Amino acid sequence: MSTPNQKTVFRTIIAGVRKGEKISVSGAMRKAGYSDHTARQPSKVTRSKGWQELTNEYLPNERLLKCVDGLIQGDQWRERATGLDMALKIKGLYKMGDKIANLNVVEISQTESEPLDEETKKELQAFIQWSKERI
Repeated sequence: MSTPNQKTVFRTIIAGVRKGEKISVSGAMRKAGYSDHTARQPSKVTRSKGWQELTNEYLPNERLLKCVDGLIQGDQWRERATGLDMALKIKGLYKMGDKIANLNVVEISQTESEPLDEETKKELQAFIQWSKERI
């Protein structure tokens, strides 16, 4: 179960995204009352079971995949791209930065309550390959 501080960090980051601000996990940790020493190690929060529960509840992989699909097909991609980027970072599905890495179809399938169907897996793999070629 997530702690009140973890929930505050999560809400602070989401609120920042909605306002168009870039807020780091460390910055959100400081606002939530974590010490500077602890805030220098955001993985203490982001690798916890409570954090994973929060991200799975509020940022389910199915929702992220729909956003990816919207990015590929949509018109107003900049706003969605910002939200998707932050969501993927929060969930740890790629390394902090601009390059997609560590995005693994098997991992995504295993984190969902229902596994991805074969068609969705193929589409996701195609997107990952396309993304790597664009980097």
